[in-house]
Amino acid sequence: MVSAVMDRPAWRRVWNRRPGDPPKRVFWTLLALTAAGTLWLRSIPLGDFFAQLVALWVWFGLAVAWLALLVSGLVRREGRARLRTARTRVRWLVAPVLVVVLIAALYFQVSLRARFALSEAALRKIAVATAEGRAVELGQAGLYRVTEAEAVPDGVLLTLDGADGFLTTGGGFGYFPNGVPPMANRDVRFTHVWGAWYSWWEAF
Repeated sequence: MVSAVMDRPAWRRVWNRRPGDPPKRVFWTLLALTAAGTLWLRSIPLGDFFAQLVALWVWFGLAVAWLALLVSGLVRREGRARLRTARTRVRWLVAPVLVVVLIAALYFQVSLRARFALSEAALRKIAVATAEGRAVELGQAGLYRVTEAEAVPDGVLLTLDGADGFLTTGGGFGYFPNGVPPMANRDVRFTHVWGAWYSWWEAF
């Protein structure tokens, strides 16, 4: 039986499955790519709204596929017998556990903080020069691309490429050594990142 399966073309082996079998290579590849893409999108304040919407639909499709495969195993006697084995149950639980870990990483802004930490020195250089009124060269700053540096009372707003939330005019990082002051006549929202740094976005 094993040799017969191995003699099949590779694409047939990928899709060959028995009731109760955990998701296979295609599912895990899509899951890994979607998780990596989601973390990258959320490593920038707000992130690209439409790209995140696409990622959300991909996550929905993966969840439906996982649930459909599980149900197809539960409704068959052979599948239920296979699902009783400890190894199979563990393999089924891997995907939900990874999703929970991903949600926790997004909640605590792990990807944003990691990417920011690798870029902080370059961002600070632009922010300090802008605050002092010196000419600055915008563009790539660490792992971010700065499109605008604006001096505001007691600090600087750095606008980032890709910080395109829904119904916003821009977003990025703010540098405020003395804390965030009131922003007169502007609907700007701030979230503390660490130290003198805040993420910001401005509504229409």
